Amino acid sequence: MEQGWWIVVKSVFNWLSCRGIGLDQDVHTPLHSHHIVTGAHCVVSTNSQAILEAAGSFFRQAVEPQSPPTLSLHFWVDPAAQNSRPWPQPFFRGLGHLAYAGFDSENSLLLDLRRRSVLGRFSPAMAQDADYWQRVILPTLVGLASDALGVTVIHSACVERNGVGLLLAGESGAGKSTLSLAMAQCGFAFLSDDWTYLSHAGGQLVAWGLVTPLKLLPHAAKYFPELRSREPDVSLNGERAYEVDPEQVFGVRRSLRCEPHWLVFLERQDKPGHTFVRMPPQAAAMRLGSALERLPRELSRLRETQKTTIRSLVERECWVFRYGENPGAVAQALDRFCAVSRPKVRRRIAAKHRPLFVRRAASLIRRFTPTPLVADLGAGECAIRLEANSPTILRLVGNALNRDQRNQPSPPRFLWRLISDHDAGVHLPPSGFSSVSADGMQVVNMGQRGFMAMDADARCAVGFLAKELLRDGQRFEKLVLARLLSLTAMAIRWKPGQSPNGKDECPGLVESTR
Repeated sequence: MEQGWWIVVKSVFNWLSCRGIGLDQDVHTPLHSHHIVTGAHCVVSTNSQAILEAAGSFFRQAVEPQSPPTLSLHFWVDPAAQNSRPWPQPFFRGLGHLAYAGFDSENSLLLDLRRRSVLGRFSPAMAQDADYWQRVILPTLVGLASDALGVTVIHSACVERNGVGLLLAGESGAGKSTLSLAMAQCGFAFLSDDWTYLSHAGGQLVAWGLVTPLKLLPHAAKYFPELRSREPDVSLNGERAYEVDPEQVFGVRRSLRCEPHWLVFLERQDKPGHTFVRMPPQAAAMRLGSALERLPRELSRLRETQKTTIRSLVERECWVFRYGENPGAVAQALDRFCAVSRPKVRRRIAAKHRPLFVRRAASLIRRFTPTPLVADLGAGECAIRLEANSPTILRLVGNALNRDQRNQPSPPRFLWRLISDHDAGVHLPPSGFSSVSADGMQVVNMGQRGFMAMDADARCAVGFLAKELLRDGQRFEKLVLARLLSLTAMAIRWKPGQSPNGKDECPGLVESTR
């Protein structure tokens, strides 16, 4: 006779089915391609030829299938999705090892950093928008996955000649983009104009670029006549800018990797002319991270990787370059500098030196939001631990589920982590929430700015919920709690070899990164 948690699962299935909220089946993504992304092997799986072509154009470097890949990307196009351009600004959130990017109410990505896997659901219109994939979706994805890919992201431009790279670092407005283009017109290859990805494997430091558009502010048309027939548009960060393909518009050569030998910090000055001032390695390391926060303790492994990468980078020649000339003249000065400066690696920095760090990829999207409120709840014989930042969430879930801990198995078997997010404004689509599942992952779009996600392997579900969803208890149970039970039931049945034999086989909670 069926007993215990399996009866609970069947009850959840029946309850959801009666309300038209069926459990989602894994999507079918039969098309595959393999690529090198910042030095790592990635596989793209999709049901869309347009997405496959966009990935091939962006990543460019193909590779023979290897097992297993460093990063697996599952992109599913839902033929029933209706959304179309214009697309709103993307919205980013995350909790623990799960990171979310919402492009609108029907288009989103979920990144599982623990398994190095990505699940995305898209409308046919977004799948066909090759420019949006090139400018927004794929660069966003690589940035979010930087720690999973083992790369350190530096706010710098990069150009190279004969495989030897020059990094141009500086604050926004220092001239990184215009100078990288001007140097490409002087015979260098263009690698990046804003963010450069550094890997340090096998003792070799490598700088990687992505096939992203070159972004130039409106005043750049003064120096580059190719821009004068174009109109600047609103970029991802809200600035008006030209976003162009440097190969097509300017005829420059693009490179995807090099070995960096020079690190130059750009500083504008009011007077004409230019000067080079050598910078000690310790000062260069501090300058790279001076405006950024330290990584939290949850990413201690990434912290060590970045220490090694930064230390290796500042062993190269480091300079401050102060200038007050136009980009063409400055590019020629930097060209002469590279021709006469002989690159060499400096001695290693003493271990006691602790450089600060660079861009914090996914940790910037609230992955470490505290959830101090805790309750142990029950759904039949399968216990659930709820962690939240809101007493309202604790009360609503507690009222709906069994809170009698005497009947709970111990320890808790499934983790729900829920955030009440004042920023997650949600406008409910008339057809309800959209969702997608594959390979033990599921993500539910709750508008653009709210979501729930589940990792079956880790036995956890997370969510960022708009306060609008917490104002009506019945609505909360129908729209949120029903889905959470659906996610939990899906995870319980995910583990291979489980069967309804009456034993307490509810799998133990796998602790996720907090």
